[in-house]
Amino acid sequence: MTSIRTRLLLWLLLAWSVAGVLGAIIIYRTAQSEANQLFDYHLKQIALTLQDQPFEDQDILGTLEEEADYDFVIQVWDESRVKLYSSHTQASLPQAVTPGFSALDYAERTWRVFLLTQAGLNIQVAQPISVRQNRAAKLALRTVTPFLLVLPVIGVLIWFTVNKGLAPIDYVARAIRQRDHQSLDPITDSDSPIELKPMLSELNDLMQRLRLALEAQRAFTADAAHELRTPLTALQLQAQLAERAKDPEERRKAFDQLRAGLKRGIHLVTQLLTLARSEAGAASRKQMRINLRDLAREVVIEYVNIAQSKQIDLGITRDAEVEVLGDAEGLRAMIGNLIENSVRYTPAGGKVDFALTATDEGPRIEISDTGPGILIEERERVFDRFHRGQGVTQASSPGSGLGLAIVKNVAQRHSAVVTLHDVEGASGLMVRVQFPKEAG
Repeated sequence: MTSIRTRLLLWLLLAWSVAGVLGAIIIYRTAQSEANQLFDYHLKQIALTLQDQPFEDQDILGTLEEEADYDFVIQVWDESRVKLYSSHTQASLPQAVTPGFSALDYAERTWRVFLLTQAGLNIQVAQPISVRQNRAAKLALRTVTPFLLVLPVIGVLIWFTVNKGLAPIDYVARAIRQRDHQSLDPITDSDSPIELKPMLSELNDLMQRLRLALEAQRAFTADAAHELRTPLTALQLQAQLAERAKDPEERRKAFDQLRAGLKRGIHLVTQLLTLARSEAGAASRKQMRINLRDLAREVVIEYVNIAQSKQIDLGITRDAEVEVLGDAEGLRAMIGNLIENSVRYTPAGGKVDFALTATDEGPRIEISDTGPGILIEERERVFDRFHRGQGVTQASSPGSGLGLAIVKNVAQRHSAVVTLHDVEGASGLMVRVQFPKEAG
């Protein structure tokens, strides 16, 4: 694949060469035409000069001595067509038929002839066409030669101009080439041409996004390592307690705690994987029209048995026929986490309601429960990774602190807004996901 510099040079040099050749041809032909007009003018002026001359042989020879060097044939006849004079006796041309300019074929040569009829005299001046063409070609070539000599100079100037013009691109290329994978500082564009500024701006924006993504990844890895250390340490201690148990009842309690710890660890790892897939694979997933009602029904059915095992009434109160453009896997994870949180933190005998409606603002999902709720001052922070609000930690089944982080991530990718509200006339929490109207 050729470079931009090579392409520019090739196309500019080719264009200049074609233009130069065409220009040379035009100049050459124009010079030839002007030379022929000059020779015609010369023929006519010789004839006009002779019209008032007394035709005595010596006088005429003196007048025409200089003209004979230009291969002109001058002939003079009287009105009786008696030849009075001929400058070249060996070239005895016949008299032209009509006055003015004409072409005459004689002695295997073509002649350019001018005949002047004046005061009973016929003055004819002729010149071979081949002589005219040779001299016109020489004049034209002398005119074109400087133009042709300039062509290589222009080529060098084009090469220099292209290199000079592409120097900013070379600077950007060197600036990028000298960086390593951790150098994500913006590239300065204060001295860059206007044409490069949009590209540099987008490149700097990309590096800014990469820096934020790397920082988020490092923070996520650090948080995940910190969060996993505690349950893994607890599992190790519970396994040691089970080994040291002296009677079956003590051993059974130790294994129950071990299984509960494993369950919490599995849930944490599952949430971590869900969040990682949600963030890393979002750009590669194909956007499509999703029927939210069908998707929500499938997710609710998945959690019915879990809710029943806790004696929680899980049901759908409204399920409007609405669609959004988005990622089915991400939406499933979002709805699943909202329902799971509500079921997890709602005490036995409680209630969880799922509602899907079509509003003037767009499709809306609302999930209400009769759990402990979340304090107002905690409702912004609960969307942070691994953060558990005070209201949540009072529940009997603490989670991983990633559920609402996953919900927020998916909602942002679908241009939706997640808000937390109190349940009217009861304790608990209502989570609302408002999709934009254009997504419906």
